[in-house]
Amino acid sequence: MRFAFYPFPFILHPLMNRIPHTKENWYTTKQITDRIIAIAEWGHTEEVLAFLLIGDKEAAVIDTCCGFFSLREIIEQHNDLPCKVINTHQHFDHIGNNFEFDQVLMPDHPANRRRAQEGLSAEFCAEFATPEQFWGTVPAGLPEPYAIRPFPQATFFKDGDVLELDPFRLEVLHTPGHCADHCCFFEREMGILFGGDNLYDGPIFIQKKDGLAQYRLSIERLCSLENLQRILPSHNGFDFPLGKLHQIREALAGIHTAELEETVVVDGPMRLMPVPYAA
Repeated sequence: MRFAFYPFPFILHPLMNRIPHTKENWYTTKQITDRIIAIAEWGHTEEVLAFLLIGDKEAAVIDTCCGFFSLREIIEQHNDLPCKVINTHQHFDHIGNNFEFDQVLMPDHPANRRRAQEGLSAEFCAEFATPEQFWGTVPAGLPEPYAIRPFPQATFFKDGDVLELDPFRLEVLHTPGHCADHCCFFEREMGILFGGDNLYDGPIFIQKKDGLAQYRLSIERLCSLENLQRILPSHNGFDFPLGKLHQIREALAGIHTAELEETVVVDGPMRLMPVPYAA
């Protein structure tokens, strides 16, 4: 989650805020590899992405966007295998369509167990569906009220687990800092890291309490990965250049406080920003 405001001009997808968005064109897809398809919600200020992984016998989608419109319908246009959900963390813009799927896997954290049973209320979600949260026109057909439906079918994984989806083997890396439950997934043989909300070209939000120390450790862990060739982020663009990971590491080295007390510019729109929320 990047919060309900966006403090910078809309520069990454400048044409999108002039295109009327509808249910029919809400999602933008891009073939990343022959087995990975990115699915983006460029019409909302979160600019969030999901990633469809097509295995030999089943598929998986990493995160399920905001839940304004059906994600399953889009997935079924690209894949006819059974599909499960794998979540990086439990913020609203990553779990919005979890309820559509029979199998949901999440990081094992008390907040996630609660979120699976309760969802998120319309009162909580209201601020994310105001006209200001959409680039250009508000699409017709938004759910009224907008809320995140529960998904009690969820099961849970932990740090060090390997999620098998032949030929994918996703290593679970617990990488807190953005929130306590956050995980990245590394496909070591392919050299692909699914970076979630730890790595993207925009404002990266860090928990104000204990988040900075956790984020430092998470970035060090990611920098130490062997055979890291490509990073797929959860916001703002289809790729995150490897060099920017090391720019974040350098920016962190220049912070000499225990907590992140003010915004730190890393490069262009990418900056580290303190927020009070916790998972």
